[in-house]
Amino acid sequence: MGQKSLAVRLSRLSLPIVVLFVALTMTVGLFMSLLFDQESLLRAGRGFYSENAVFFYFPAGRPDLGGKVLTAVDVEGASDYLVVNSVEDIRGVYISGSPETPPMIEGRFLKESDCTGIHPLAVVGTGRWDEVRDSGGIQTIELLGVVHEVIGRMGTEYDSMLNHLVMVGLGSIPEERLAGSRFYVDGDAAVDVFQGIAGKAGALGIGPLESLDPPLEPIDIVAPQLYWGWLYLVVIITIMLLSSAILMVVWINRKIYVIAVYRLVGYDGKRICAAILGTYLILAVSGIGSALVLQGVLSVSGIYVVKTTFVRQSATVAGISFLAGLSVTIPALLRAVRADVVRILR
Repeated sequence: MGQKSLAVRLSRLSLPIVVLFVALTMTVGLFMSLLFDQESLLRAGRGFYSENAVFFYFPAGRPDLGGKVLTAVDVEGASDYLVVNSVEDIRGVYISGSPETPPMIEGRFLKESDCTGIHPLAVVGTGRWDEVRDSGGIQTIELLGVVHEVIGRMGTEYDSMLNHLVMVGLGSIPEERLAGSRFYVDGDAAVDVFQGIAGKAGALGIGPLESLDPPLEPIDIVAPQLYWGWLYLVVIITIMLLSSAILMVVWINRKIYVIAVYRLVGYDGKRICAAILGTYLILAVSGIGSALVLQGVLSVSGIYVVKTTFVRQSATVAGISFLAGLSVTIPALLRAVRADVVRILR
């Protein structure tokens, strides 16, 4: 008897379990895609800085400020950050590593080696493309009295502050315009990088740095809606995790009679548990897989567009939901396996 295969029939609760995982995977994928898109819109509306950005300025009256600023912003041991200087509608950029950069329409963005200003390069917002000139087959733009070679066009499909900016290497900004002008450092570890810059500035004699409050941009008026969106997503995920757990407990309770019969005919508890958990795994994978296939079909049709990154994240959340259901299933299943067979079948 112990060598025979053990199969667990699907019950009426099987369909709700599959539907739960389909709904969870698709809902999380869509919401995360929309919310990350809104964050990108927010950054573009601000001129491309995030909530992590730290604002500061170098005090005026320091000798050889231009060359020393480039040295100060190169923080040893730090990577994946941007330091940006604002001079009117021009942004002097120093880039380290691979931080997030503005969306490009054509060409490329500045690299770390482009930021010295030895060869003036510019990335022009699409709203200022009419200022670009063709000079001997090379696109150029004149900024602050210096002709820059244009290597790319950045911007968004909708009107934003980013579209009306020009970004150049920090070394291209004249020294007299650096003193007293606004800088910000942005990246995952912006505060640590700022402290590193402040330490190097003091050692170079161009400190102390003065911190500034972030400017209030018109787009910041709608920023709270983004926070509510993330909160709503957390609530949805929590509800679905609890639903998964509750649904699995009900499912096990419906299986208690079947479990008793299997025990009566000689199957041991481990095989019964493995069979029932295997059935649950099949239902969960079926739901997640169906959602991914459905997302692909709807995405191709243009009805429901979710970026590949968020498909992975939504599948991960669905996997966490599976584990949540599993965490309550195992104790409930063990109780069912250890229950009095005679009492159950009476």
